[in-house]
Amino acid sequence: MSKKSIVLVSSIIIVVLLIALFIWPSNFWIPNSTKKGTDNYVEEPASIKDVQVVILETFPVQVNVIVNGEFPDACVENLIVKTQKAGSTYNINIIRRLRADAICAEVITPFSKTIQLDVTGLKAGAYVVSVNGVTKTFELQSDNILKNTGYLEGQVEIGPLCPVEPCNLSQDQIEQAYMARKIIIYTLDKATTVSTISLDSSGKYRIALARGSYIVDINRIGIDSANLPDEVTIRTGEITELDIQIDTGIR
Repeated sequence: MSKKSIVLVSSIIIVVLLIALFIWPSNFWIPNSTKKGTDNYVEEPASIKDVQVVILETFPVQVNVIVNGEFPDACVENLIVKTQKAGSTYNINIIRRLRADAICAEVITPFSKTIQLDVTGLKAGAYVVSVNGVTKTFELQSDNILKNTGYLEGQVEIGPLCPVEPCNLSQDQIEQAYMARKIIIYTLDKATTVSTISLDSSGKYRIALARGSYIVDINRIGIDSANLPDEVTIRTGEITELDIQIDTGIR
């Protein structure tokens, strides 16, 4: 090979290497042993700034916990809420679950969560709510117990949530879709609202009702359609199940 040819080949190799270094994705050059696995997750507690306890004027009483907090960056989509009751204390843990290789903008980002406590059957008295170590107290002025009662419970399924699959909504966005819907209990003639129930983040609900018959419906958002309204009968000491399917109309 002539000297001129060698110089030409060397020049081509250098150009190719430069293109690879400055134009191709940098991950191409990271050895597999140094990459973070995409299936690995990290969890960390949320920083809580304020906790409020709101007692709704219903019977049986409903209690909501409104939590305000913040994260040091913009990744706040996948929040997980876990609630446990020990004696007169409700322990609530709020954490976020991220991929270990997640890239988050470094900007302080606030968040707000409303959590409904299960207070059915509680006696009058003082109770404690602890959210990631931040505590508040609330007091029930009278027993939250109905005589001759039964329970209505079920699972609400909402979909589709996206016009195409796969649906790339974050867990927080999916939870918000469920928590935006509320189940409404009416008297048989629908003249009176007996109670309004919030769903939990997975679409489950449960409420104590005096024995009798009721009409169950749900607030509709946009062009929602559902297998409601429906009539249910509550019997003393029994659980009546009513699962609900909501078609969002998204196509």
